[in-house]
Amino acid sequence: MRVVILNHFFYPDEAATAQLNGDLAQSLSESDDITVIGLCGVTRYALKEKQAPGSSRWEKVTIQRMACTDFGTKNIPGRLSDYATFFFQAIRYLLFGPKSDLVIAMTSPPLIVIAGVLAKIFRGTKLIYWVQDLYPEIIAPESSKRERPVFRALMHIAQWVDKHTDMHVVPGECMRETLRKRSTGRKMNIEVIPNWSIVPTNASTPLTTMDFREKWDLEKRFVIMYSGNLGRAHDWNTIAEGFRLVYEKHPGAVLLIIGYGYGKDRLAQWHTSRQDIPVTFLPHQPRSDLKTILGSADLHLISQSPEFDGLVVPSKFYGIASVFKPVHFIGSLHNTVSKTIHTHCLGSVSQAYDPEQFASCVSKFISHPDYAVNCAQAMEEWYLREGTPGVPLAHWKKAIKALSQR
Repeated sequence: MRVVILNHFFYPDEAATAQLNGDLAQSLSESDDITVIGLCGVTRYALKEKQAPGSSRWEKVTIQRMACTDFGTKNIPGRLSDYATFFFQAIRYLLFGPKSDLVIAMTSPPLIVIAGVLAKIFRGTKLIYWVQDLYPEIIAPESSKRERPVFRALMHIAQWVDKHTDMHVVPGECMRETLRKRSTGRKMNIEVIPNWSIVPTNASTPLTTMDFREKWDLEKRFVIMYSGNLGRAHDWNTIAEGFRLVYEKHPGAVLLIIGYGYGKDRLAQWHTSRQDIPVTFLPHQPRSDLKTILGSADLHLISQSPEFDGLVVPSKFYGIASVFKPVHFIGSLHNTVSKTIHTHCLGSVSQAYDPEQFASCVSKFISHPDYAVNCAQAMEEWYLREGTPGVPLAHWKKAIKALSQR
């Protein structure tokens, strides 16, 4: 079987989608009857060196890198150019390149799955839509915006894609429910396969937890960490105002923000007039150092605005779980991650847009160290039982085998 994994980013880039699809590609390539091709562009998300277009090998996986623009994520026109040029190159490859048996299309760039639909229509290729962000709903989470002609046109395209997709793979039950609601009564083949930790367990790095904490003046501090994209789907204001309340009560606390995003920029702007509050901002960190860096926190934060429930699932939860640290979630009680935290006592949950409740929950971890230790132990037990990469990757292999036999 010839399997193409279609996504804008692929190994060695350190975009989250590139790390997930790279892990899946390596896992599938272990089977002698599966040939895996990673179809991606030259656009960089976190790489310093530009990649050349063309074909290359990564162990048993073939990487087919298509020529496209490489403006990156700094501005919208450049990003649109990157999307469009990769989109047309991907269509060209899938329609006129070597025929594939299966295309697994992700959601970067948005609706790149259309290239997979065309391959299915014109070449009989089976199609799995691996949904990380549900388009077009995620660009208009407010119901008022969904009456606009542009959104309705995009929704028609999305429903056309759904009709021609053999299988949808989503990371959470809440997203499956959202997909079912838009199916307009048509039966859909939807598999819930959670994402997994992209934190390498055997990476060689000279960085230690003590080194990291000393470098950023975190010794003897209670480190509250948010690591990953802090974008429009995340409640940055509750993190900011909530931590201000935490710091008033616990002056030994510090907030560490690692990564990029709209919300990170807003939080940094908020902090410019509050320099007395200890907030440290760091850029994206190398994957090889993630285990040490995530392990240096006393408490991790995850945030998702409730209007985005069912449209995206915070995959950063799995990296936190892999280092056995307690977590506080800001959002709704109906979110896939908040349900998991509550069910297994992995940390705490506070409602979005409620800084006082956030501060009360976080203060409990600081004031009651035994509570934090118990949550960390529960996290370790949950991760070793349900959260390791082997569990979802085995589910992937089973789902692909079932689809190939249809």
